Amino acid sequence: MQGRESLQVTLQGDWCYVGHLPGCLPNPLTGIAEHNGTSILDVSNPANPSLIAHIPGAPQANCRAVQVINNPHDGKRYLARNHETASARSFQIFDISDRAHPVKVADVASTPAGPMNLAHKGWWDESSGL
Repeated sequence: MQGRESLQVTLQGDWCYVGHLPGCLPNPLTGIAEHNGTSILDVSNPANPSLIAHIPGAPQANCRAVQVINNPHDGKRYLARNHETASARSFQIFDISDRAHPVKVADVASTPAGPMNLAHKGWWDESSGL
């Protein structure tokens, strides 16, 4: 996991999704330093896990919580993570149907009641899509 400090690990089949605490390290896939965020690993060979993608966060962002959802309504796979900095809190949703090329599809920073005060951990129910 590139030496990135981690908190939550989510396993789904041969795939591992890891939420990271704040920091900044080089991404071995690109050679570019990236702020910690979320790592996607292929663990089909547990003795030799392979980093497939790293989704960086903002500087000093805490992206420690991660959930993966297979959406029966559109057939796609999504990753939901918290994204907290000192000044902003949100839940970010990525289409990870192509795990090597995640695409952000939403950044949810408010609710009908107003802005989020905390984005600690979320929950997405696959059966309802909520």
